Amino acid sequence: MLTCCVRLSPEKEPESFVRLCAELVRRGVLLDGSKHELVPVLCASTKGDYADAVRAEFLSVTKTRGYVSFYFFLPSYLRMCGQLE
Repeated sequence: MLTCCVRLSPEKEPESFVRLCAELVRRGVLLDGSKHELVPVLCASTKGDYADAVRAEFLSVTKTRGYVSFYFFLPSYLRMCGQLE
């Protein structure tokens, strides 16, 4: 996973992550369909129009194959998702 965990607000510049994902998808680095493909994850629990726009752009550049988490990545959540033992 390639993950961005910042508050979705202009001063945190989450668009930088979205632009990075767009370029890596274009180059075939992200979401390449391989057995060990690198999947982008946007931690996006922030509410509001700006956050909605960032999420929409992220899903657009990742062709809806990027993962948007609406939850904080606390250890208990990662255990539930099988990411921590």
